[in-house]
Amino acid sequence: MMLKNPYVSLVVRGTLLHIYNDMMRTLFLLFLFGLYRAQPGLTQYSVPWNLGAYSQQHTDIFSFGSNQAALAGLKQGGIGAAGERKYLLEELAAYRLVLALPSTSGNFGFQVISKGFSDYRDSQFGLAYARQLGKKAAAGIQFNYNNLQIAGYGSAKTLSAETGLVLHLSSRLHTGIHLNNPGGKYPGNKMIKLPSVYTMGWGYDFSEQLFFSCEIVKEENQPADARVGIQYIITPALFIRTLIQTANATAWFGAGLTRNRSRLDIYTGYHPQLGPSAGIQLLHEFKKEDK
Repeated sequence: MMLKNPYVSLVVRGTLLHIYNDMMRTLFLLFLFGLYRAQPGLTQYSVPWNLGAYSQQHTDIFSFGSNQAALAGLKQGGIGAAGERKYLLEELAAYRLVLALPSTSGNFGFQVISKGFSDYRDSQFGLAYARQLGKKAAAGIQFNYNNLQIAGYGSAKTLSAETGLVLHLSSRLHTGIHLNNPGGKYPGNKMIKLPSVYTMGWGYDFSEQLFFSCEIVKEENQPADARVGIQYIITPALFIRTLIQTANATAWFGAGLTRNRSRLDIYTGYHPQLGPSAGIQLLHEFKKEDK
């Protein structure tokens, strides 16, 4: 009998609609969180597109995102920005800003990462340092401030660290290891933790034009991911690059255009079930100081 009252009926409908919208929003957030956790690389702060961490001739300012030791090989400082959309979804967008500054006592790097959208935002601010250990090795470390924000659930913040080592076995063959977030977690929150990620990498400089890279990435509670890539510099102004990720059967392909000290990369990836992804990045090397 109460539902015959127009006012009561309106209130009940409004309440049910509000509950329904909250349920759908929660399910959508859980779906997106599942996509983040299901795809290797999404919970890491390295863009799969970038190569060069295990090289002496093809390293750039983005390479230290894969292994901080690569930062030690940079001769010139620079700044770079990148953005990509996984499966062309705005909610899975990721943006990255990097800065590299060489010095006589080692090289410094700064990195900012932002992933997600207004209802689910995962961000990180990192400060890295690396230096050469003689002519055959380099080591690096990075300290991160992580912030996770979920609409309706608040935010969680924590500190983490990652470290890497690169060995130059010869002038062409290079290898190394990288440890990311060993045992990292958000204090006071047992439901959310930073995944530990362990990487073993190899690189081979066939020449100044051709480079081969292979990384085995093992993320906590995820299958091992082999990332195999090749980069070929066609001319000083143009290169092409391709990369395959085995864990999610994704293939990447793209090209980079260089003019003076600046470079623009455009790339795309394709997943058999989830479809295409796209990304773009721009980097600029600072002018080398005359000594």
